[in-house]
Formats: sequence, C-alpha cells, structure tokens
Amino acid sequence: MIIPYISNFKTEQASELMDNLERNPIKHQSWEEFRTNIKSCFTIAHTGNHLLIKFFSEENELCASVRKTNDKICNDNCVEAFIAFDNEVEYYNLEFNCFGNAKIAYGGSRDGRKLLLPETIAKIKTQSSIDTTINNEGMISWEILLIIPKELFEFTPIKTFEGIIAKANFYKCGDGLTKPHFLTWNKVETTHPDFHQPQYFGDLKFLNK
Repeated sequence: MIIPYISNFKTEQASELMDNLERNPIKHQSWEEFRTNIKSCFTIAHTGNHLLIKFFSEENELCASVRKTNDKICNDNCVEAFIAFDNEVEYYNLEFNCFGNAKIAYGGSRDGRKLLLPETIAKIKTQSSIDTTINNEGMISWEILLIIPKELFEFTPIKTFEGIIAKANFYKCGDGLTKPHFLTWNKVETTHPDFHQPQYFGDLKFLNK
C-alpha cells in the first residue's frame, strides 16, 4: 500500500482530508464461527511528522465500557493498527475503542510486550463521532480519526515518515460483544483469531513530498 503525503497540514482540516482519500476495506473474515455483516474500512496518510489514520465502521452493537488507558480495549467496539518499521521484528499494536480510549504496546510477539506510558499515548490526537441512527441494514456507524506524532514510536527513532517502509495490518474487532467479530485488512490464516501474526502484515511505503 502506498501512503500519500499531505502538505500544508492543519489539524482542523484533517478529518475532511481523510474522508476524501481512498478507503481500504477491512473485510477478511478468516474464522467462520465469527462471521458477521459488520463493515469497516480506513484511510491513511502522513505529513512527514504525523501518521494519520481514519477508521469508519458500521455495526449492530455499540459498547465502550473500557475507559482506562492500556486496558482491554479489544473487548469494546475496537479498531486496531499493528505496524513494524524498516524491517524490524518488533511491532507496535495501537488499539482504540469508539470513544478514543487506547492501548498501545511494543514487542516481537504477543508475549512480553512493553506498554507505552499513558502520557506518551496522550500525544495522539483523536476525533471520534458516533451516529446512533439505525440504517436500513440495522446498523449504526462510528468513525475515529487518529493523528499520531512520530515521537509516539519511541522505540524506533523516526526523523520523518517520508520514504520509509513498514509492514502492517489493520483490524476491526469486538472480543467482548454479544457477538464477537474479528476482521482483518490483510488476510490472516490461523486456526483461531489472533492479530499478533506479523508474518501476515502487508507492505506500506510512505511517499516523499
């Protein structure tokens, strides 16, 4: 995937800018017992100093019970980005519920991950909105914009996002919902739902100015 560069970036215009980019579907459902009609996608870009991701979701159940940073965010309506930079074995998992509460950690596998400090995570600017109007398919919609400074990736010194390469996967889940679901951008081929599978990450290339 090519990550476009946004020039003359202004925070107040970010959401509209992200609305106009190509939407990437999070549609793979690798585990039959968790099949769902939930829809989710995302747009992604960078400014050199910031990584911008906007998620869009439609689903039939809404829960945001987790309010504590680095708690079990995946139990709520949750979107996630897992990313590794410059061929590193270690990767970051960034998880957000529909209210913008987050869990972020770093490591080389599911076990032994290093949680980022809440004050570090607070550097991310989030804008979330929920439309509780039920559409013709019985779904409500919500979206969240993430403005992530390069300093967040504290274990991977990044001078600029321009020109770098990365591997990543993007997810939609709700482990603790009445009907749990697990959707992925890049297909994951495991017996049971497991997002900590860097061998299934897809390629990202960040464009220069």
